[in-house]
Amino acid sequence: MYISSISPLEVHHEQALQLMRSVPEDQPFVVPSWFRLEVVSALARRGELKELLNTVKVLVHGPRFHAVPLSEALLEDAQEIAEVAGLRAYDAVYVALARETKTRLLTFDREVRTRISRHFPEVSLGESETA
Repeated sequence: MYISSISPLEVHHEQALQLMRSVPEDQPFVVPSWFRLEVVSALARRGELKELLNTVKVLVHGPRFHAVPLSEALLEDAQEIAEVAGLRAYDAVYVALARETKTRLLTFDREVRTRISRHFPEVSLGESETA
């Protein structure tokens, strides 16, 4: 979702931008510890300019994002979620993190949203209904 918000070429750019802006500045996004790597590597693979990569590195290390380490308990929960809902490991970690911290899961991935709604209805999926 974050990459969609900063890349005008993304299909959901405008929606992601609005969603990012709808969250108060003093309320950080809870992300797994690998989030920084995820964002920078995705942009680098696309061949984005070094200036953009440097700016994003500063932003993802800032107060807007709260990176949570991958604990054994979080990984066990993610494993259960992956098994029950049939999600990729990556998506299951985000779901486990949302469940653990009782925060909304913000995703435009329709498949993830459908599977989570079916198997883990206690996970709040926020407002990103289009995908």
